[in-house]
Amino acid sequence: MNESRTGHNITDLIVIEGINKKLAEFGSTLDGRPLFRIAWTSDQHEKRIGWHEEYSPSGNIFIRKWFGMKDCLKYSYCMHRWALERLTFLGDNKIMEMEIEGARNGTYELIYLFQDPQGNALPVVWWAVDLIMVCLQQGPGYTRGNEREDLRKKFEENEDKEVEAYLGEIGRSPLTSFENFAFQESHKQQMWSR
Repeated sequence: MNESRTGHNITDLIVIEGINKKLAEFGSTLDGRPLFRIAWTSDQHEKRIGWHEEYSPSGNIFIRKWFGMKDCLKYSYCMHRWALERLTFLGDNKIMEMEIEGARNGTYELIYLFQDPQGNALPVVWWAVDLIMVCLQQGPGYTRGNEREDLRKKFEENEDKEVEAYLGEIGRSPLTSFENFAFQESHKQQMWSR
């Protein structure tokens, strides 16, 4: 299944860039890495040290088993999805340091995968990311019942204004064929009626 980088044409890279700028406001390391980010799972790799098996290009013939460092897909189990990640520092975790090259300097770990229970990609929208960030800051069980609905409405109302403000800062794409162009998200009603 080869889906487009935009997560089945729902989330534009400009939206992801804007969300990542907002996430940078939650903090960064001294070397400039943000503490939180949205990343495309198919692009995430890590260097793993350990035993690896090698197969023929068809995948049917075992060639060898070898020990060493190998560049591996980080999210091989959930390709072509957007993921919210947090930069995590392992401290004195010697096992992880031995297994993942560069782990001592921090690794990005999955917080939320933008995917529904059936395995379909979900769009990345700021109000959902912000809701996750509020829950992370406030602790488990923070948003229940009416609070969740109130937050959803607040974020939906502000989302269009924020996108317009961001597009005003960077300018509209020459591909936008008319002045009052706006993103229309047909999935909102279905997503919240569950």
